[in-house]
Amino acid sequence: MNPSMMNKYTPTVLWLLLCLFFIIIKSGCGKPISSVDALPIGKKSYPLLDNKAIMHEYRDNFDKMIFPKHNKKLTQYCSLHRHWEDIRAVWSKNGGDDFRWQYYVMKNKKSFK
Repeated sequence: MNPSMMNKYTPTVLWLLLCLFFIIIKSGCGKPISSVDALPIGKKSYPLLDNKAIMHEYRDNFDKMIFPKHNKKLTQYCSLHRHWEDIRAVWSKNGGDDFRWQYYVMKNKKSFK
């Protein structure tokens, strides 16, 4: 192969390799592995105040959760009380004319404490 021809295509080949490298990095194929120091130590918990003004803490965010319809219960583990609890969300009046979600929390029957 002629050396002058090699010099002619070198910038184009380098540019194509650079574009390919950029696409691989942006697509997530070359994600760096996070170190142990970057991993979260504690788990985030979300508080819930029930109808009796008792605080509970769960792993799931109830603002983003869809509750079962027709007053069915949802079972979650409470990290404060350290047992499973049944949660029922009911749309009801809050004293006056305002409506809001009322949460009824009961200990699950399979929780052996």
